[in-house]
Amino acid sequence: MLRLLRWLVLGLIGVVVLALAGLWLWWQLDEPLSAEAQAWLVPDRRVVADADNAYLAMLAFDSSAPQPLPHAALVQARLDALNREPRPVADHEYAAVLADLKRGKPGGTFPDVCKRDSPSCLADLQQPELIALRAQRSQSLARYQAMLAMPQFLNRSPRVILNYAPPFQAHALYDTLIVADVVAGNWRSAWSRWSEQQLFWLRVAEHPGDLITLMVANGHLERGVRLLDEMLSWRPALAASIDQRGRDALAGSAEVSAWLVQAAPGELRFAAHILKRVTPINALREHGWRSLPESVVIAIWLRPNQTINRHQRQLAAELTRLGLMRAPNDAADHLACDGPVQWWTADWANELMVCAGAGDWAGYQQKLERLQRRSQAVLERLDRANGAGIDRRAVQ
Repeated sequence: MLRLLRWLVLGLIGVVVLALAGLWLWWQLDEPLSAEAQAWLVPDRRVVADADNAYLAMLAFDSSAPQPLPHAALVQARLDALNREPRPVADHEYAAVLADLKRGKPGGTFPDVCKRDSPSCLADLQQPELIALRAQRSQSLARYQAMLAMPQFLNRSPRVILNYAPPFQAHALYDTLIVADVVAGNWRSAWSRWSEQQLFWLRVAEHPGDLITLMVANGHLERGVRLLDEMLSWRPALAASIDQRGRDALAGSAEVSAWLVQAAPGELRFAAHILKRVTPINALREHGWRSLPESVVIAIWLRPNQTINRHQRQLAAELTRLGLMRAPNDAADHLACDGPVQWWTADWANELMVCAGAGDWAGYQQKLERLQRRSQAVLERLDRANGAGIDRRAVQ
């Protein structure tokens, strides 16, 4: 009996050793990161002074900490350090760092302004309720105006950590100042405010760091062009006071083809960041027992480098299909996510992870193209109005 028990124990130990050896061998089969994926994973490390980086101002926009901009720089440095950790980082660790910003909770209600189905931005922006809020939120408006003047926007974080609601509301309050200038006949001031705001959101769109930030910037830009179009219908003489900065802002939002290409590496960095956190321990901590089986299976079968390489090829293939990137030489090696996951293949977990993160890039492109068409239409409208004005002055 003892001999049988001993053989059973030795057999179990042998099975465990063989299983661990098999897993070790499986993980050794992980491929190296491709040169393309490695290039996409390296964040933008241009030297940008903290005082110039509007990303930090947006990070601390609703912060009650003293000297919020330098404080946000310290918080960002701690977030960068967490992102460089070789171990998986849990959500509560990020939350503890962000808590130092002492972000304020929004109080009261804010009217819906310039929604896509709203009949008129001008009518929305002249609501007495909104004008009253402008006085009540003067500090938020002052922060927004200071942020617009910052010459850079550089987002290096692989995680979406910004709260876009406070800047969105401040944008609406700022728009009421533009409309008030037009009502008072201060057209040059209106143009200056409008151009400054559009050029700021163009800077955001050019270095967004992730798709969410790009789509937020696109929404702000589109709303600004829509407001300008309405103001030109309301006060046609406004067209005569256009300055070069205003034309540059419109021209910039009419050239949006490269923005998705710039956002794609941020999506890959975010996916790689998530892969580092797929562990049974994190699954238990963040989602409870129900997520444990799936996490264990993925953690066992996942080969991170292979998954990152496949994800990079998937993004590059999608951008190439949309005509935004040149086709690479290994076009046959592209990954397609338009079919069912092949559960019986050896790397089904990798395929599942990549395809689950594949977004509708064509839909994003359509949103950008809508801004492009609207901006081009307003540019043409300004050319016609100014040309007619020149003709009338020549006749007189």
